[in-house]
Amino acid sequence: MDSHITRLVDAVANSGCVSPFLDIDLSVSVEVRCVNHGDETADNSAIQWVTIPGDPELPTLITNALASPEFLNEDVEEVWHADCPVKDTGLVADSEGAVSRLIDSLRSGLTWPHQTPSLDKIIWSKRSANEVSGFHTDHFPFGSATCRSRGSATRVIANLGAQPRVVCFLLPNGERRLPIGDDYCPREYQSLEGLLGGATLLVASLPPLSHEIGAAGVRFDAHNVLHSGLPSRGALVAVITEWRDYV
Repeated sequence: MDSHITRLVDAVANSGCVSPFLDIDLSVSVEVRCVNHGDETADNSAIQWVTIPGDPELPTLITNALASPEFLNEDVEEVWHADCPVKDTGLVADSEGAVSRLIDSLRSGLTWPHQTPSLDKIIWSKRSANEVSGFHTDHFPFGSATCRSRGSATRVIANLGAQPRVVCFLLPNGERRLPIGDDYCPREYQSLEGLLGGATLLVASLPPLSHEIGAAGVRFDAHNVLHSGLPSRGALVAVITEWRDYV
């Protein structure tokens, strides 16, 4: 972690509490635990370490993706795969193919076949985080086919940058299904207060991309694990999602 991110984490550790949701007035007590990629952790039911194997073409794929017209806009930090149905959502999808080719290569490294609609994106942070907050589970705004009640969403966040990247997880004591519905509802997140008291704030650090070893990542259930990025300016990650319809 760089010094700025370390200060943010230390502030939470010293206070013993966090305000987990950006738009909800709520503070909960937490125990901060910092782990590095590959460390043994008692939380392996919530997160698992992964490594996407190195690919000789990856540096070129990354360079081309960052040169896409969407990322040239200083206000755009997330670009979704071209096969993501972003119309009327306010989200931004790849228009020229470079971001999508990078994502497709990473999915191949995970041995995950391409899916349509795609729920994958690249995040290039244009500014550093200023607080440990913004925890959420995922509510995809792409119609009924990707409603939470229709299927599961396993997600991998992999570091493609030249610096470590932190991903935070807010883990209640004990394995529990969060009572969260299809659509984002602040009242439902507010109701988690009782579950989250004394939760573990797991601060997971992913090392920089290694062209020999590959991209370090973390895998988790995007519907049931509260997560939040804690980026430094210039950080680069891939967010890859494996959707499975319920039978």
